[in-house]
Amino acid sequence: MRLEGCSDYYPRQLSGGMKQRVAIAKALALKPKIILMDEPFAALDAMTRNELQEELLEISEQTDCTFIFVTHNIQEALVMGTRIMLFGQGGSILVDERNPMARPVSPASEGYGEMWTMLHDALYQA
Repeated sequence: MRLEGCSDYYPRQLSGGMKQRVAIAKALALKPKIILMDEPFAALDAMTRNELQEELLEISEQTDCTFIFVTHNIQEALVMGTRIMLFGQGGSILVDERNPMARPVSPASEGYGEMWTMLHDALYQA
């Protein structure tokens, strides 16, 4: 989890990114089949968010764990998701699509613009 050298730190000494790494490690220690992550990176700066996104993608490939990742960020959904669901008012499903882009996904990925536009339009036409 890239926390080497931090074993003597008190929780108050950990950065936001370090606290998220600890939370992920604690959840993975139980060897669950599914982990629900509700906006886990929302309070982090952009660089730390990108680092943790990459780390979580690596972890998901190395483990037999499914991550259900809740976000309000379209770009984060496209980067992190293999399946993207967009919910409207009252829990109605506006979009339920497999992410067709090969990982790693970036704004330069083929199909990124089309997927982003489709999600954006579905969100704002609801």
